[in-house]
Amino acid sequence: MQNNFKDNLSGDLLKVSASIIKTSPHLVEKVWGGVALQKASKSSRPIGESWEVADLEDGQCSCAGISIRDFVNARGSSSDFWGEHGRCPYVVKYIDAAENLSLQVHPSDEYVRNFVNENGQGKSECWIILGTSALKSQEEAKTPGIYLGMKPGSDRTHFEQSLYDLSSCHLLQMMNFYPVIPGDFWVVPAGTVHAIGAGVMLLEIQQFCGITYRIWDWNRKNSRELHIEQALGAINFDSTFNGSLAGLAQKNIWRQVPMPMDGKAHSRERLLYEHPDFRVSILNLRTNDLQIFSLEQRECKRALTILCIEGKIEVARGDDRIVCDCFETLLLPFAGPTFIEIFAFEKSKVVIVD
Repeated sequence: MQNNFKDNLSGDLLKVSASIIKTSPHLVEKVWGGVALQKASKSSRPIGESWEVADLEDGQCSCAGISIRDFVNARGSSSDFWGEHGRCPYVVKYIDAAENLSLQVHPSDEYVRNFVNENGQGKSECWIILGTSALKSQEEAKTPGIYLGMKPGSDRTHFEQSLYDLSSCHLLQMMNFYPVIPGDFWVVPAGTVHAIGAGVMLLEIQQFCGITYRIWDWNRKNSRELHIEQALGAINFDSTFNGSLAGLAQKNIWRQVPMPMDGKAHSRERLLYEHPDFRVSILNLRTNDLQIFSLEQRECKRALTILCIEGKIEVARGDDRIVCDCFETLLLPFAGPTFIEIFAFEKSKVVIVD
């Protein structure tokens, strides 16, 4: 079947930029979706998520008019494309929340392997806050923010009891709420009870997993299915764990860092977070800045993703050279030329995931 599929593809498709690929997102309609992604996609429906790099069963980004899975199969070796493990190593998505997302938790690697799939993995994630917008007067919070982890003194017994409060006001009182502004960076380890608040737009980088256990859906009309039993098993109630979450946050990540005036070339890349399954770094480039780096020096083991979230850049790798506008995404297969150049036509903010 795979050979027939390959044979039916045009030669032009197989020659699409061997070492730099521009992806098209998988758009996900959500009851809480905002207007930013809706306008960008010219959709008439509320778009809550834009999956820029994803190869999950629930959805896949695409390239050259076909799913990324079919595209990779057509090119041959999945290990050459994705790197270690031979599959998509992470998921990268934009989230645009006009309303609060459900209070939820994602399972750990251990939980998934014990109760879901012995070969699966959990879902730790991190967020770069891109924007905030004014809230409706009826929102619980007075300012855009996130619910992340439980306050000291909260435990499983009190948490489970609060689930029977139809208003769930006691449940919210147990949660930490943090106001956010653009330029904030937050880490959400698996096992953390959390919710993205209304008026927040962010970029999420996560493990290769699509499991979410909903705990409470804000008493919305036609509320979605909840997963209380699984959530209680997946939540990390440890007070030290929950108390450490705020300390993982970073503020003002786009501040310019002075470069040494020694006549040498210095990297503007800043590492934000490193997880065993993905690494996140950023570049804050000035007009005409040129950033050059080597995949060998990075000890890169996975396909690399470049997202332009502000400005306009050009990415070069070997003989390939592609312009990347604001909110476009480039995927660079694991196998290919070692050196990568990123040139800024104007002041640009870039996120790199590998």
